Amino acid sequence: MKWLTGTWLVVRDILLTSTGLWIIFRQAGSRHPSDALLAVALTLTAPAVGAHVRALLSSPGESRSSSSPPSPSLPPSSSPQEAPGE
Repeated sequence: MKWLTGTWLVVRDILLTSTGLWIIFRQAGSRHPSDALLAVALTLTAPAVGAHVRALLSSPGESRSSSSPPSPSLPPSSSPQEAPGE
């Protein structure tokens, strides 16, 4: 199943995104750009953009599936410390 995940990543990041960008560039240079084609192009680029934005906005140690807030860190010890030699 790892090959399926890898295949999806290649399709998402290369094929869908490049096709979407190609359509956008072609429509940007057109005298009469098609709204429908621009919508299709944005739809093609959305999965890759969403995945990369999620990766950029997530915390460095946080996994994608973690939806719980991080556990609070323990406060420093408040017990009195004895001076050396006492």
